[in-house]
Amino acid sequence: MDQRQLREEIVLWIYEKVVNAGGDGVVLGVSGGVDSAVTLLLAKQAFPGTTLGLIMPCGNQSDDESLARELCEENSVPYHVLDLEEAYRPLASLAGSQVRRADLKEVEDRMEKVALANIKARMRMTLLYAYAQKMNYLVLGTGNKTELEIGYFTKYGDGGADLLPISHLFKREVVDLGRALGVPEKILNRIPSGGLWHGQTDEGEIGLTYDEMEYGIRMVYGMPLPEECPVPENGDEIRTKVAMMIKKASHKRFPPPIFMPHAQGGRP
Repeated sequence: MDQRQLREEIVLWIYEKVVNAGGDGVVLGVSGGVDSAVTLLLAKQAFPGTTLGLIMPCGNQSDDESLARELCEENSVPYHVLDLEEAYRPLASLAGSQVRRADLKEVEDRMEKVALANIKARMRMTLLYAYAQKMNYLVLGTGNKTELEIGYFTKYGDGGADLLPISHLFKREVVDLGRALGVPEKILNRIPSGGLWHGQTDEGEIGLTYDEMEYGIRMVYGMPLPEECPVPENGDEIRTKVAMMIKKASHKRFPPPIFMPHAQGGRP
Protein backbone atom coordinates (compact mmCIF):
# COMPACT_ATOMS: atom_id res chain seq x y z
CA MET A 1 0.00 0.00 0.00
CA ASP A 2 1.42 3.42 -0.90
CA GLN A 3 1.64 6.18 1.69
CA ARG A 4 -1.16 8.26 0.20
CA GLN A 5 -3.63 5.37 0.26
CA LEU A 6 -2.57 4.43 3.77
CA ARG A 7 -3.08 7.99 4.99
CA GLU A 8 -6.50 8.26 3.37
CA GLU A 9 -7.67 4.95 4.85
CA ILE A 10 -6.55 5.84 8.38
CA VAL A 11 -8.11 9.31 8.18
CA LEU A 12 -11.42 7.86 6.99
CA TRP A 13 -11.28 5.19 9.71
CA ILE A 14 -10.77 7.81 12.44
CA TYR A 15 -13.62 9.91 11.09
CA GLU A 16 -16.07 7.02 10.81
CA LYS A 17 -15.25 5.62 14.25
CA VAL A 18 -15.75 8.97 15.95
CA VAL A 19 -18.93 9.84 14.08
CA ASN A 20 -20.41 6.39 14.65
CA ALA A 21 -19.71 6.82 18.37
CA GLY A 22 -21.55 10.14 18.37
CA GLY A 23 -18.36 12.12 18.95
CA ASP A 24 -17.55 15.60 17.71
CA GLY A 25 -13.77 15.36 17.48
CA VAL A 26 -10.60 13.91 18.98
CA VAL A 27 -8.04 14.70 21.67
CA LEU A 28 -4.54 13.26 21.98
CA GLY A 29 -1.34 13.75 23.91
CA VAL A 30 1.44 15.47 21.94
CA SER A 31 4.91 14.62 23.19
CA GLY A 32 7.34 15.89 20.56
CA GLY A 33 7.95 12.36 19.29
CA VAL A 34 7.19 10.82 15.92
CA ASP A 35 4.25 8.63 16.99
CA SER A 36 2.23 11.50 18.43
CA ALA A 37 3.23 13.75 15.51
CA VAL A 38 1.93 11.28 12.93
CA THR A 39 -1.26 10.70 14.90
CA LEU A 40 -1.81 14.45 15.26
CA LEU A 41 -1.50 15.09 11.52
CA LEU A 42 -3.85 12.21 10.68
CA ALA A 43 -6.34 13.48 13.27
CA LYS A 44 -6.17 17.00 11.86
CA GLN A 45 -7.14 15.66 8.43
CA ALA A 46 -10.05 13.68 9.89
CA PHE A 47 -11.29 16.56 12.08
CA PRO A 48 -9.77 19.84 10.83
CA GLY A 49 -11.67 22.00 13.31
CA THR A 50 -12.14 19.70 16.27
CA THR A 51 -8.76 18.17 17.07
CA LEU A 52 -7.18 19.12 20.40
CA GLY A 53 -3.63 18.45 21.54
CA LEU A 54 -2.60 18.18 25.18
CA ILE A 55 1.06 18.75 25.98
CA MET A 56 1.71 17.36 29.46
CA PRO A 57 5.29 17.78 30.67
CA CYS A 58 6.29 16.14 33.94
CA GLY A 59 10.04 16.36 34.38
CA ASN A 60 10.58 16.03 30.63
CA GLN A 61 13.43 17.48 28.59
CA SER A 62 12.65 21.04 27.54
CA ASP A 63 12.73 20.24 23.81
CA ASP A 64 9.87 17.75 24.24
CA GLU A 65 7.50 20.60 24.99
CA SER A 66 8.97 23.03 22.46
CA LEU A 67 8.74 20.53 19.59
CA ALA A 68 5.18 19.63 20.56
CA ARG A 69 4.20 23.31 20.65
CA GLU A 70 5.80 23.98 17.27
CA LEU A 71 4.05 21.03 15.68
CA CYS A 72 0.62 22.13 16.91
CA GLU A 73 1.17 25.75 15.95
CA GLU A 74 2.56 24.98 12.49
CA ASN A 75 -0.49 22.82 11.78
CA SER A 76 -3.04 25.17 13.39
CA VAL A 77 -4.09 22.59 15.99
CA PRO A 78 -5.39 24.08 19.27
CA TYR A 79 -3.49 22.82 22.31
CA HIS A 80 -3.15 23.20 26.06
CA VAL A 81 0.07 22.86 28.03
CA LEU A 82 -0.63 21.13 31.34
CA ASP A 83 2.42 21.00 33.60
CA LEU A 84 1.93 17.95 35.79
CA GLU A 85 4.90 18.30 38.12
CA GLU A 86 3.15 20.01 41.04
CA ALA A 87 0.26 17.52 40.93
CA TYR A 88 2.64 14.59 40.46
CA ARG A 89 4.69 14.89 43.64
CA PRO A 90 1.76 14.40 46.07
CA LEU A 91 0.69 11.31 44.15
CA ALA A 92 4.21 9.93 44.28
CA SER A 93 4.20 10.61 48.02
CA LEU A 94 0.93 8.72 48.45
CA ALA A 95 2.61 5.81 46.64
CA GLY A 96 5.29 5.81 49.33
CA SER A 97 8.06 7.70 47.52
CA GLN A 98 9.40 11.07 48.65
CA VAL A 99 10.58 12.32 45.25
CA ARG A 100 11.68 15.94 45.03
CA ARG A 101 11.99 16.05 41.24
CA ALA A 102 9.64 14.67 38.62
CA ASP A 103 12.57 13.70 36.38
CA LEU A 104 13.21 10.89 38.93
CA LYS A 105 16.97 11.50 38.88
CA GLU A 106 17.33 10.60 42.55
CA VAL A 107 15.42 7.30 42.32
CA GLU A 108 17.87 4.42 42.05
CA ASP A 109 15.66 1.39 42.58
CA ARG A 110 14.51 0.12 39.19
CA MET A 111 11.11 -1.21 40.30
CA GLU A 112 10.30 2.00 42.15
CA LYS A 113 11.36 4.14 39.18
CA VAL A 114 9.10 2.26 36.76
CA ALA A 115 6.17 2.42 39.19
CA LEU A 116 6.64 6.18 39.61
CA ALA A 117 6.99 6.69 35.87
CA ASN A 118 3.73 4.86 35.25
CA ILE A 119 1.93 7.33 37.53
CA LYS A 120 2.84 10.03 34.98
CA ALA A 121 1.34 8.04 32.12
CA ARG A 122 -1.86 7.45 34.07
CA MET A 123 -2.15 11.12 34.99
CA ARG A 124 -1.94 11.99 31.30
CA MET A 125 -4.65 9.45 30.48
CA THR A 126 -6.89 10.92 33.19
CA LEU A 127 -6.60 14.41 31.73
CA LEU A 128 -7.12 13.24 28.16
CA TYR A 129 -10.40 11.62 29.19
CA ALA A 130 -11.45 14.65 31.23
CA TYR A 131 -11.08 16.89 28.19
CA ALA A 132 -12.67 14.29 25.93
CA GLN A 133 -15.72 14.02 28.13
CA LYS A 134 -16.14 17.79 28.43
CA MET A 135 -15.94 18.26 24.66
CA ASN A 136 -17.64 15.05 23.47
CA TYR A 137 -14.38 13.92 21.85
CA LEU A 138 -12.74 10.51 21.63
CA VAL A 139 -9.19 9.86 22.85
CA LEU A 140 -6.64 8.84 20.25
CA GLY A 141 -3.79 6.61 21.35
CA THR A 142 -0.39 7.07 19.73
CA GLY A 143 1.19 3.64 20.24
CA ASN A 144 2.75 1.69 17.36
CA LYS A 145 2.73 -2.04 16.64
CA THR A 146 6.26 -2.66 17.86
CA GLU A 147 5.44 -1.32 21.31
CA LEU A 148 1.96 -2.82 21.43
CA GLU A 149 3.18 -6.36 20.76
CA ILE A 150 5.94 -6.40 23.39
CA GLY A 151 3.86 -4.50 25.94
CA TYR A 152 6.00 -1.37 25.97
CA PHE A 153 3.26 0.90 27.22
CA THR A 154 1.60 1.68 30.53
CA LYS A 155 -1.56 -0.29 31.19
CA TYR A 156 -4.37 2.24 31.67
CA GLY A 157 -1.83 4.97 30.89
CA ASP A 158 -0.72 5.60 27.31
CA GLY A 159 -2.44 2.26 26.61
CA GLY A 160 -5.77 3.81 27.65
CA ALA A 161 -7.47 5.20 24.53
CA ASP A 162 -10.62 4.92 22.46
CA LEU A 163 -8.91 4.48 19.10
CA LEU A 164 -5.43 3.33 18.05
CA PRO A 165 -4.87 4.67 14.52
CA ILE A 166 -1.22 3.62 14.03
CA SER A 167 -0.98 0.46 16.12
CA HIS A 168 -0.85 -1.67 12.98
CA LEU A 169 2.42 0.01 11.94
CA PHE A 170 5.89 -0.93 13.12
CA LYS A 171 8.02 1.99 14.33
CA ARG A 172 9.93 2.03 11.04
CA GLU A 173 6.65 2.28 9.13
CA VAL A 174 5.43 5.12 11.36
CA VAL A 175 8.57 7.09 10.48
CA ASP A 176 7.97 6.42 6.76
CA LEU A 177 4.37 7.62 7.04
CA GLY A 178 5.51 10.63 9.04
CA ARG A 179 7.93 11.62 6.31
CA ALA A 180 5.13 11.37 3.74
CA LEU A 181 2.87 13.50 5.96
CA GLY A 182 5.51 16.20 6.31
CA VAL A 183 6.55 15.63 9.91
CA PRO A 184 9.70 17.74 10.49
CA GLU A 185 12.99 15.85 10.22
CA LYS A 186 13.98 17.02 13.71
CA ILE A 187 11.07 14.97 15.04
CA LEU A 188 11.57 12.03 12.67
CA ASN A 189 15.23 11.75 13.70
CA ARG A 190 14.74 12.03 17.47
CA ILE A 191 15.88 9.18 19.67
CA PRO A 192 12.61 7.57 20.82
CA SER A 193 11.82 8.21 24.47
CA GLY A 194 8.71 8.11 26.59
CA GLY A 195 10.03 11.04 28.63
CA LEU A 196 9.35 9.09 31.80
CA TRP A 197 12.62 9.91 33.58
CA HIS A 198 15.87 11.76 32.95
CA GLY A 199 17.96 10.09 30.25
CA GLN A 200 15.38 7.41 29.46
CA THR A 201 15.32 6.05 25.91
CA ASP A 202 13.06 3.33 24.54
CA GLU A 203 15.79 1.18 23.02
CA GLY A 204 18.04 1.57 26.06
CA GLU A 205 15.27 0.48 28.41
CA ILE A 206 14.13 -2.46 26.27
CA GLY A 207 17.63 -3.63 25.34
CA LEU A 208 16.85 -4.01 21.64
CA THR A 209 16.70 -1.62 18.69
CA TYR A 210 13.36 -1.02 16.98
CA ASP A 211 14.64 -2.90 13.92
CA GLU A 212 15.55 -5.87 16.12
CA MET A 213 12.14 -5.78 17.78
CA GLU A 214 10.39 -5.69 14.41
CA TYR A 215 12.48 -8.64 13.24
CA GLY A 216 11.64 -10.63 16.38
CA ILE A 217 7.91 -9.89 16.17
CA ARG A 218 7.78 -10.86 12.52
CA MET A 219 9.60 -14.12 13.20
CA VAL A 220 7.34 -15.00 16.17
CA TYR A 221 4.19 -14.52 14.07
CA GLY A 222 5.60 -15.88 10.82
CA MET A 223 5.21 -12.54 9.07
CA PRO A 224 7.22 -11.77 5.93
CA LEU A 225 10.37 -9.69 6.42
CA PRO A 226 10.56 -6.64 4.14
CA GLU A 227 13.85 -5.74 2.48
CA GLU A 228 14.11 -2.58 4.59
CA CYS A 229 14.19 -4.60 7.82
CA PRO A 230 17.71 -5.95 8.40
CA VAL A 231 18.38 -9.50 9.57
CA PRO A 232 20.46 -9.37 12.78
CA GLU A 233 23.38 -11.74 13.33
CA ASN A 234 21.88 -13.01 16.59
CA GLY A 235 18.41 -13.51 15.10
CA ASP A 236 17.53 -16.64 17.11
CA GLU A 237 18.43 -14.94 20.38
CA ILE A 238 16.34 -11.89 19.49
CA ARG A 239 13.38 -14.04 18.44
CA THR A 240 13.48 -15.87 21.80
CA LYS A 241 13.69 -12.63 23.77
CA VAL A 242 10.86 -10.99 21.84
CA ALA A 243 8.68 -14.11 22.16
CA MET A 244 9.06 -13.91 25.94
CA MET A 245 8.14 -10.20 25.90
CA ILE A 246 5.03 -10.91 23.85
CA LYS A 247 3.98 -13.69 26.23
CA LYS A 248 4.53 -11.61 29.38
CA ALA A 249 2.62 -8.66 27.89
CA SER A 250 -0.48 -10.61 26.86
CA HIS A 251 -2.44 -9.30 29.88
CA LYS A 252 -1.84 -5.74 28.66
CA ARG A 253 -3.25 -6.32 25.17
CA PHE A 254 -6.58 -7.86 26.13
CA PRO A 255 -9.47 -6.87 28.43
CA PRO A 256 -9.31 -8.27 31.96
CA PRO A 257 -10.58 -11.86 32.12
CA ILE A 258 -13.98 -12.30 33.77
CA PHE A 259 -14.51 -15.21 36.14
CA MET A 260 -17.37 -17.50 35.15
CA PRO A 261 -18.64 -20.09 37.67
CA HIS A 262 -18.49 -23.63 36.37
CA ALA A 263 -22.28 -23.89 36.54
CA GLN A 264 -22.55 -21.02 34.04
CA GLY A 265 -20.18 -22.50 31.54
CA GLY A 266 -16.83 -21.59 33.05
CA ARG A 267 -14.04 -24.14 33.33
CA PRO A 268 -13.03 -25.42 36.74
